[in-house]
Amino acid sequence: MLAAAAAFAAGIVVLQLLPAPPPAAAAAALPGLAWIAWRMPRLRPAALAAAGFLWAAVAAREVLAERLDPALEGVDLAVTGLVAAPPACDRRRCRLELLVEGARRDGVSVTVPRRVRLSWYGPRPALAPADRLALAVRLRRPQGLANPGGFDYERWLAAHGIGAVGYVRRALAPPHCCGGGAWLRLQRWRHRLAGRIAAAVPDPDGAALVAALATGVRAGLGDAHWDVLRATGTGHLMAISGLHVGLVAGLVLAVAGRLWGRVPALALRVPAPVAAAWAGLAAAAAYAAVAGLSVPTRRALVMLAVVLGARVLRRPLAPGRALGIALAAVLGADPLAVLEAGTWLSFAAVAVLAASLGGGGVRRMLRAQAALFVGLAPVLAAVFGGISWLAPAANLVAVPWTGLVVVPAALAGVGLEVAGLDGGPAFRAAGLLAAPLWEGLAWLAEGAGGMLWLPRPAPWALAAAGLGAAAWLVTRGLPGRPLWLAPLLALAVPPPRPPPGEAWATFLDVGQGLAVVVETARHTLLYDTGPRLGPTLDAGGAAVVPFLRARGVRRLDRVVVSHPDGDHVGGLASVLGAIPVRRIDSADPGRVGGAPCRAGGTWTWDGVRFRYLWPPGPGAGNDASCVLRIEAGGSALVLAGDIERRTEARLVGGGAPLRAEVLAAPHHGSATSSSAGFVAAVRPRHVVFSVGYRNRYGFPRPEVAARYRALGARSWRTDREGAVRVTLAARGVAVAGWRRTARRWWREAPADGCGDGALRCTMAPP
Repeated sequence: MLAAAAAFAAGIVVLQLLPAPPPAAAAAALPGLAWIAWRMPRLRPAALAAAGFLWAAVAAREVLAERLDPALEGVDLAVTGLVAAPPACDRRRCRLELLVEGARRDGVSVTVPRRVRLSWYGPRPALAPADRLALAVRLRRPQGLANPGGFDYERWLAAHGIGAVGYVRRALAPPHCCGGGAWLRLQRWRHRLAGRIAAAVPDPDGAALVAALATGVRAGLGDAHWDVLRATGTGHLMAISGLHVGLVAGLVLAVAGRLWGRVPALALRVPAPVAAAWAGLAAAAAYAAVAGLSVPTRRALVMLAVVLGARVLRRPLAPGRALGIALAAVLGADPLAVLEAGTWLSFAAVAVLAASLGGGGVRRMLRAQAALFVGLAPVLAAVFGGISWLAPAANLVAVPWTGLVVVPAALAGVGLEVAGLDGGPAFRAAGLLAAPLWEGLAWLAEGAGGMLWLPRPAPWALAAAGLGAAAWLVTRGLPGRPLWLAPLLALAVPPPRPPPGEAWATFLDVGQGLAVVVETARHTLLYDTGPRLGPTLDAGGAAVVPFLRARGVRRLDRVVVSHPDGDHVGGLASVLGAIPVRRIDSADPGRVGGAPCRAGGTWTWDGVRFRYLWPPGPGAGNDASCVLRIEAGGSALVLAGDIERRTEARLVGGGAPLRAEVLAAPHHGSATSSSAGFVAAVRPRHVVFSVGYRNRYGFPRPEVAARYRALGARSWRTDREGAVRVTLAARGVAVAGWRRTARRWWREAPADGCGDGALRCTMAPP
């Protein structure tokens, strides 16, 4: 069964590697493939793989069909719908998912996606699931930042079936309770229960932890909480999964079995183990419903149902067979579950534990943590780009304390609330019990770091590490077992860097701002750090740092802040907090720190020459931006910051060496920059516009883009291409967009073609 499920899953995974799903007509082959898999054992693996591929294609096409019509982007729409889940609110905004019931534009009915994700800023009414809202909104297609190593927001939206994102302009009517069926009413009760926990537990950290463990509502967990959980490898405790569901089922199964067996009349009709199994499954299903039936909860419930079903049928069930049935059931119900990291982690964790457990007591716990650390290392490196070396020790305490102490107290409060009684005392007790655990985890994360960040592993490194981990798991007790750990070192092998005399410059997709990473053979420079993206998020943490870690960069030799505008310096604090920096240059050291950039300043790294062209002295504003020229392999790149026409004229009039094959468009393509004289002096073959998707400024301005096009320059826009990599080498200049080289069906494709025949568009992704 496990082999069959693996073949089915492999077909689903292959679909995720394609730029587009096959035609809808291909789904007609599914019945035939099912018949082959049933009747022809020799062809069964191939038939199941093909069936998984086509089944995933059907799901992918449904997601793509639900995406917003481009004609409706950025226009005022009047929508009505139901709040689908507990909203996440803070003082600044609320984030909510809306099940749309109807939409109109200028009084005319239009079709929008069934599920949309909205942000509501400023004053707003109290919101809860099942509220029916009438809102004026603006929507856009589900597009996010697209960078190597960064969080793939578009994949996350696809996995959750969200076809548009946007913001609320105003409410057209007060919220009205309650719409929808029993499911939305259950979500409303969960939301209210989370509010009861917040009111009962005085400590905000404890309240957030108890709410997450009891109801699955994690809105109270902020970035600081997730940083601690990630550093200690305990984030899985906040997902209602196998640990929690299994605990509830186990407790009820033990109690029900004993009570049932004491009533002979019942035991004669239905054996106590069978009755206990049904009771345990019912209790687990109830808890899963209270927790919102999230993806990890559903996976755990399916696996538990398989195991308890075998007990009811009185059939022996090998762990591999149980895992295979659960995998087939989960992916059969939701083939796009493979897009979520939790799917890989949960099934991998179960497989690791099944292959490694033995003995009892403390020895068993130690063996389990060691096995999970080794067995999950390849998955964690591929999904999160790092491994918590504190995880074995932290989980050795956190898992039993959470599962045997905190969760029972929290569930006691839930039970009291269900019975119509006050669960506050139980919730307060759970909060008090969670407090020392949280304090210990926070101390551990702060004092010992915790995360071992790894470069993005190449396919061969993942394969080697996975085989080594699997061999180590199954050779317990055999001589030479530690040697199988050696292949895991492949996860630390950094990706290739430019050869001497060559430079790679990556314009990161940071929204409306600028951040460029320049790599030579042994040095790395960062030019600008992008904007702030929210109260707790900036481009440094969302794009720059993940990219640097994926590239294996452990230190920055120089950071250049062109000028202190927010869209260029907004991510600096996150960069400095995550990556050691040897030197900072800026146009305004008084505000940014470091040394001043000055025209004429030069240095050479690994055969690549860097030269400041501007400013000649102190200044302020856009026109004081550091202008940096990079020369490698007989070609040049000019990074011009936000200079405007006055500075452009002075550079041209002063005879600055402006001629370059590649230019970062000054001021993102604003009409106040890229004057005709400056564009003619640079005469680039490629111009890069670092701009945000549907940015409010309309950058790049059409007349500016036309000016470059008239000179034969190829335009690259980060809002369309994602990250753009420029290679300066003796063999010539090559430019590649991440959305082209790493196409996936869920990612928005670039809006235009690859340009003229002289352009190289086949470069490997950075």
